[in-house]
Amino acid sequence: MNEKFAEWKSKFDVLAQRERILLLVCAAVVTIMLMQVVLLDPLLGTSKKISSRAAEASGKISRYQAEKQVVEAQLGVGVEGAKKEQLERLESELDDLNEEIEDSVQGMIPPRLMPEVLEKVLLESQGLKLLSLENQPVVAVLDDVGPWTNSQPLYNHYVVLKISGDYMAVIGFFDRLALLPWKFYWDELSYQVDEYPNATVSLRVRTVSMSEEWIGV
Repeated sequence: MNEKFAEWKSKFDVLAQRERILLLVCAAVVTIMLMQVVLLDPLLGTSKKISSRAAEASGKISRYQAEKQVVEAQLGVGVEGAKKEQLERLESELDDLNEEIEDSVQGMIPPRLMPEVLEKVLLESQGLKLLSLENQPVVAVLDDVGPWTNSQPLYNHYVVLKISGDYMAVIGFFDRLALLPWKFYWDELSYQVDEYPNATVSLRVRTVSMSEEWIGV
């Protein structure tokens, strides 16, 4: 292995400066593509599925709320029988949707803990430097639930983390994040090579909560 490495180094040393730069740029591009395929794509796929389920649940809740209002209005003027059964069915379906929402946030990292946990993992990772850690506005996934139902609100909480270090240090950091007991989603990843192999990495992390309380950054 050492002989092979020495052979590669010898070939690299005889390259012209322009050729070296081109080779390093190509290596950086391959690195970014590997990170995209191995790390980010599967996580973004999971994140999109959760967001799609939440949007679908939001649409159902809105429809059920509208139907429930109509049924309650009809009951108020004396329409009985089948309408009562319809109301009971709608209330049962709303309860099921609430359970689905609660299940989707089960195991998610609490918003107030996310910045602290990210910093702790970063401190345990050698070769990385924290450049910034910032929160972003809370985004309601399910918010307009109305006073006539017990539907649960749902909110996305975001943190943008910017770090610098070499490729292997970044991979080690991501590996440690994957071992955490909590769940959270990686929405965006930017990997910019500064001076190979060192790079600046920007990562947007998201957790989901039924509370609008903001993350303590």
